[in-house]
Amino acid sequence: MIILLLIAAATFGLGYLLGRLRPWRQLGYWAEDQVRFAGWVDAGLTHRLAVVIAFALTRPRESWRIARAAGQAPRGTTAR
Repeated sequence: MIILLLIAAATFGLGYLLGRLRPWRQLGYWAEDQVRFAGWVDAGLTHRLAVVIAFALTRPRESWRIARAAGQAPRGTTAR
């Protein structure tokens, strides 16, 4: 019985800690910063894959919008 109470307390404590630290949001901020920074493309394959996967998991709507617009020229510019 005491073991179950300790497990429950540890689970609640871990949940509280994750709620305060918000690692998912921090990962999303990191991925968004990496995508905005133009030099991330020059990084290694592992770094690029980590950024793309983290960005797709934490910002699915925005990553889908960027992926759809990747082949189009930005508005107000002419294609060369």
